[in-house]
Amino acid sequence: MVDRVKALGGKPFLTDSSTLYPGERKEAVSALTCAIENGFAYAVVNAPLLMCDGLRGHSARRVPVRGEILQAVDIGLESSRPTPCVVLSHFKCHELTGFGGALKNLGMGCSSRSGSWSSIPRLRRR
Repeated sequence: MVDRVKALGGKPFLTDSSTLYPGERKEAVSALTCAIENGFAYAVVNAPLLMCDGLRGHSARRVPVRGEILQAVDIGLESSRPTPCVVLSHFKCHELTGFGGALKNLGMGCSSRSGSWSSIPRLRRR
């Protein structure tokens, strides 16, 4: 897919954001190390991996949404700018949602630590 996007004149990159929960992916250095250890190195995929929410997971932009619970979400700054996006998903079991796919990958993968954290108190109040 990376080679096809390049052939069409695009500049592909892989992106992710820091996780809210404790673990090895809660900031950029650990997340990038984990990605490389799991086969997402530039030498393997022919594209760079960029953290959309910066070094510590707090580089974000607040984006208004028309939700019943949330009226705005904090999106990783580099994911908040309109640009063509190709989402390659795989089915994955997830302990909180049962399974994950394209919507979960976009929702969680483009969020920021501050965006994930800011939604928790509002959800609990409901």
